[in-house]
Amino acid sequence: MKTEIRIINYVNDILLLHQNKEYLKNMTQQVIDILKYFGFTMNMEKSVTEPNQTVKFQGWEWNLANATVKTKPKKRLLLLRDLYFMRR
Repeated sequence: MKTEIRIINYVNDILLLHQNKEYLKNMTQQVIDILKYFGFTMNMEKSVTEPNQTVKFQGWEWNLANATVKTKPKKRLLLLRDLYFMRR
């Protein structure tokens, strides 16, 4: 199925992107239906199926409105520490 949405997936996480909220909402439902058809199970409690400008994906908070990515302060410090030691 060819669509105009951008699909980002990693292992069992899927992120769908499109500028038109209604189109994205419809395509999200189609993707859910197709995955269920092929026997995949989804944890709907952990899933966000409504279009949103801010999403959590792979432990990062993506703000698509202002093109920023954030992580928790503790993880940020660990990343900075790792970068420091990689530089040495």
